[in-house]
Amino acid sequence: MKKKYFGFLFVLVLSFIALAGCSSEPKGETKKVIDAIISYQTDVANSILESNEEKYSYEESDFSFKIWHETNTDEYLVDAWVPIKNEPNRLEKLYHYKLGEVDSSNKVSKLSEILASGTYEEVYSSGKFKQ
Repeated sequence: MKKKYFGFLFVLVLSFIALAGCSSEPKGETKKVIDAIISYQTDVANSILESNEEKYSYEESDFSFKIWHETNTDEYLVDAWVPIKNEPNRLEKLYHYKLGEVDSSNKVSKLSEILASGTYEEVYSSGKFKQ
C-alpha cells in the first residue's frame, strides 16, 4: 500500500516540476532581447512624431516574437510583428541582437536563408507565432 502512494506522489512531484519548467514567459537573455527590441521600436516610432503628438509606449503584448539563438556567435535572430501607430502586430520585421545591440531589417524573405547558414535553435515564440 505504501509503494502505491509513494509511486503516485513521485509522479505528482515530477509532473509539477515539468509543468513549472514549461512557462511561456521569456527568461534571461531572451527577455533582454525582447525588451531591447520593444525599446528600439518605440524609439523609432517616437522619433517621427510631430511635437504636438502623444508619444507611443509599446508593451510586449503589442508584438509577436519568434526568436532563435545562434550558438556559435551568441547572436539572436528575431522575426517580429511590430505595432504601427498603436495598432499591434501590423508589420513583420527581422532583427539581429548581439552584445546588447539591436539591428533592424525588413528582409524577412531572407529568414530561411539566414537560418540555414548557421546553427540556430528556436528559443521563444509568442503572439501570432503561437497560433
